[in-house]
Amino acid sequence: MVCLAPLTNLALTLKVSPSVATDLKEVVLMGGNIEGVGNMSIAAEFNFHADPEAAFVVLDAARCPVVMVSWELCFKYIHIPMVSERSCIVKQVMHRYMYTHIEMEERGSWENRD
Repeated sequence: MVCLAPLTNLALTLKVSPSVATDLKEVVLMGGNIEGVGNMSIAAEFNFHADPEAAFVVLDAARCPVVMVSWELCFKYIHIPMVSERSCIVKQVMHRYMYTHIEMEERGSWENRD
């Protein structure tokens, strides 16, 4: 299973039907951070910040390998190819966000966006 958003739905599924945990072969999720750099605050990554309880439930209940792809890894190294008009729009939004992130990092300020 690949999770690219907050883990609310998977956590609820695991709570309501715990047997699902044994059916999963692997969970790959985008969440958390390694270097303490976030995209929601100076240190919080969006997916874990949006529903930290769900992240805990998934990590605690999983009975299979869990691969966490951190915010820093996505930000620095992952390239999303354009395969459709919709992904093209998503890619443009991501690039805009990334450039804003880089500018703010260079200024050393996450608070002053003026």
